[in-house]
Amino acid sequence: MMPTRTFTNKRDPLVEAIELARLGQKGEARQLLREACRIDPGNAKAWLWSASLAETVADAINDLQQVVALDPDNATARGWLERLRPSVVEVPWYQCFLCTYEGLEEFDRCPQCHSVLSLDLDETFRNQGLDERQARIAVDRLGKLGGSADPFDIEYYLGVAHLNLLNSHAALEHFRRAEALDERGAQLRATIAALSRRPLVMAVDDCLTIRTMVTSTLERNGYRCLSAASSVDALSYLENATPEFVLLDVSMPFMDGYLLAKSIKAQPKTKDTTVVMLSARDGFMDKVKGRMSGAADYLTKPFEPALLLRIIRKYVRPKE
Repeated sequence: MMPTRTFTNKRDPLVEAIELARLGQKGEARQLLREACRIDPGNAKAWLWSASLAETVADAINDLQQVVALDPDNATARGWLERLRPSVVEVPWYQCFLCTYEGLEEFDRCPQCHSVLSLDLDETFRNQGLDERQARIAVDRLGKLGGSADPFDIEYYLGVAHLNLLNSHAALEHFRRAEALDERGAQLRATIAALSRRPLVMAVDDCLTIRTMVTSTLERNGYRCLSAASSVDALSYLENATPEFVLLDVSMPFMDGYLLAKSIKAQPKTKDTTVVMLSARDGFMDKVKGRMSGAADYLTKPFEPALLLRIIRKYVRPKE
């Protein structure tokens, strides 16, 4: 006699699937696991259970790859993958070095995190489907590898990760370090040259939304961006970088935009940097204060990306 099962009114497909699997009802369990993975694709436990009930080796491998992409340190999933791979056709395995997704076919754009893995700048800056969470996890993971991996690979992969995150200034720094460690081909040198030609712009604003909009707009239109959340961060960046253009919020803690603008214009290496003030206020005196602090122009929040580009191109245009 088969055991009976009871469920709460609030249906949890993963809980039900696990109970069905333990009762030996694998067909129903598989259906519920598919539903659980669809409802919550970020649940590594659901993918691992799905792999355990997969009807083919290829399906199991696919599910386990999802687990590893979500939880790179999952020893169970990695152990199963090592045992299962020899049972499939002997062909090369290709891996996304950012999210660790693996597949049988070579790819330039990861099917899992949608990162562009080549040094195709046009394709990278057009990419709209990036899983930013996976890319940021990759930056954190690569930064912690230290001596356990090839230093060239770490710098190169960090460069690609930052490119996908539309942080081309950081990408350029990593690519330069990679080239210094080991020159590997003309494409990396060409990428370094192309990124170096981009005018460097610094956006200083304590609002993450504004910084993200500015960075995304400018990176996709031929500029390199530094993003600073405060005047303190901005001054720290200016010790090692000389932007051609600074977009500067007026209202910030510690040091307001007017004082920071005066500081920028007072330094010999940044005295020729174009400063544009950014504020929610557009009164006459606000604009006068901006001019007196050395600002060339004044942009009022909220603003459209097209207006931002028009203002910046008035002073600094991307180099061909």
